[in-house]
Amino acid sequence: RERERERERERERERERERDYRTTLTNVDRTAADKTIAIWNTETWIRAQVLTGHSKGISDIEWARPTSGLTGLHLVSASDDKTVIIWDITLSEVSHKTLLGHKSYVSCVTWGDHVIISGGYDSKVIVWSPEGKVLKIESEAHTGPISAVKISEDNKTFFTTSYDGTCKMWCGETYQVLKTLMASSYPATSITFASHKSHMLLIANLDSTLRLYDTTAEEPIKREFRGHTNTQYTIGGRLISASEEKFLIHASEDGCFYQWVGSTPCSKVLAHEGDVVLCLEVSPRINHVVTSSLRGHNIKVWMAQPPLISQPLPAAGQSSTSMN
Repeated sequence: RERERERERERERERERERDYRTTLTNVDRTAADKTIAIWNTETWIRAQVLTGHSKGISDIEWARPTSGLTGLHLVSASDDKTVIIWDITLSEVSHKTLLGHKSYVSCVTWGDHVIISGGYDSKVIVWSPEGKVLKIESEAHTGPISAVKISEDNKTFFTTSYDGTCKMWCGETYQVLKTLMASSYPATSITFASHKSHMLLIANLDSTLRLYDTTAEEPIKREFRGHTNTQYTIGGRLISASEEKFLIHASEDGCFYQWVGSTPCSKVLAHEGDVVLCLEVSPRINHVVTSSLRGHNIKVWMAQPPLISQPLPAAGQSSTSMN
């Protein structure tokens, strides 16, 4: 029993090392025209690895979950070259497998415990096994390009948004659409889970509005968030948990990112003056927010000192870190 406990402690230490490594940041978004994925060390902010394999710009990536049962570190990427790539990353060797199935740009991808799901400009949603086998191709659920796909933490459901203005809720076992959560005249562009229970979603539309949805309620819209500018691009946001409160932070096309906490009016931070904040990520283990822009060639790191609303993050050019 003591040997078994020691093996379990060693497995937990290995999982912890993997979680630490997964907090490295990948500098990819739809403007990643150099076709590479850069992995950064979040202690030194030195680029640790560069992955090459796509022939056009990269639109989305996601790490495999620690609960996927895979050995080592894996991530998946989506590209304008119409492919999805599964990457197997170790400290000494990197290998990858290219998946073919989309007929146009692959705009989004996500990795659950047992499946990978991608969405593309061909309106297709494709479910893959972690080995790259096609499990399901659905081309009729949406009538416009797929903009985002996310799998719930319990893997029972997943969600897609599209430029047709809808968000669909799918069964995680049969891969069938369960219901249409929303239908808007404005394209729906991103999904963020607002709770670990996976029934609360934040969905962005190109009317400069974020909407909080309860997928179990008859009247699903619970709150709307405004203040930022989002009418053209697929830009993202994240939920931050700090000081026993949750803070919503979202990119904006006016060069800022915006923060909401409780019922307090939103505040903004100038991040990339004269540009569009296209990508925003949060590293919760080290309280960093990372932003990149449409026309810029660097990413910026911001120290998040909660409570965010009373201690705004530093404006561009002050105590943030820039990396080329």
